[in-house]
Amino acid sequence: MYVVRSRNLKRFNEDIKKQMMKLLRYSLILIIFLILSSCAAVQTEESSAKKITLQPAAQKVDNNKETVIDNSTAVSDKSIVYDDYHIKPGDQMEISVFGEPDMSKRIIVQPDGKLCYFLVGEIDVVGMTFSELRQEIEKMLSKYILSPSVTIIGEKYEGNYMTILGSVRKPGRHSVFQTDRVIDALSRAEGLRFASTDDSSFSGEISNLKMAYLSRDGKLMNVDFDKLINSGDMSQNISVQVGDFIYIPSSTTQKVFVLGEVNLSRSIPCSATTTLLEAITSAEGFNEKTACKRSVCVIKGSLVKPEVIILNFNKIVSGKEKNIVLDPGDIVYVPSTFVTDVERISAQIIPFLNSIIGADNALDIGQKRWKNFNPYRE
Repeated sequence: MYVVRSRNLKRFNEDIKKQMMKLLRYSLILIIFLILSSCAAVQTEESSAKKITLQPAAQKVDNNKETVIDNSTAVSDKSIVYDDYHIKPGDQMEISVFGEPDMSKRIIVQPDGKLCYFLVGEIDVVGMTFSELRQEIEKMLSKYILSPSVTIIGEKYEGNYMTILGSVRKPGRHSVFQTDRVIDALSRAEGLRFASTDDSSFSGEISNLKMAYLSRDGKLMNVDFDKLINSGDMSQNISVQVGDFIYIPSSTTQKVFVLGEVNLSRSIPCSATTTLLEAITSAEGFNEKTACKRSVCVIKGSLVKPEVIILNFNKIVSGKEKNIVLDPGDIVYVPSTFVTDVERISAQIIPFLNSIIGADNALDIGQKRWKNFNPYRE
């Protein structure tokens, strides 16, 4: 009996040992599996981290050199607005509130200077900066939303332009970039205009660069377009700003300009015999209350370095002085007071001249459109 019990106990112990070995084996397999899984996860995280980190500013090429990838021009087709830009009618922007996807809205400032936004209603925004507008909207939304965070993205800026007229391929208003210079502005106007023959072959430049000018806030800037374009003098390539006015006259234009204290400031056709008296008559004569007839100025050549002839109109009428013949591009300026400072003349005539050139350009465009108008065209 004792021997039988001993054998059963021995067999029982052996069974327990076998089960323990199996359990240990399975445990080891499970531990190894978990270790391998964790290693794989770490490698995946490292590889994804490397992919993010290696979105590069440099890209390798076959010759082991690195080519820099410059993303600074990624938005070069959009105007860059100055930090102190003030909102104007016609500006377009997108307004959104963080955490409120239904409140994203694209808005155009109306001609009366107002915009309308959710929960806020109408706001008079003309003259505000984008920062001021954001603060104002956040203040008004705080009545309905706890700590609102507003984002405003400008898309189109009606006031962010300069004007280029005359002998360029695309005259008109053009957007201004914050780092723009004269050459950049001319390139946006698609460069200078060239004459062509009937078979569309090249015939030559028709821009009169010697008489071109750039004005800013009614004042003439010191830019020599002839030196800049024809001689490559980059000291003339000054920065341009919002509101600048560039005029590139054509060498084929036969006009003179009559400005100042006359009854109708205007440009008039100029022939080989057009005189000062004829020019004043075409401008419907003097403003008798304000004109200083003793100091009529005839400005020849570039406005940057003008040749100014001062004439006494009363003496011309009485035959004591010669009635001079004008050349194409001459400017006749009738001041309100006797001219003693020739340097001030350019500053006085620029506002008149800009307005006349702008009106002439609009008239030319209208005449071309009317010439090509066909009422029977579908």
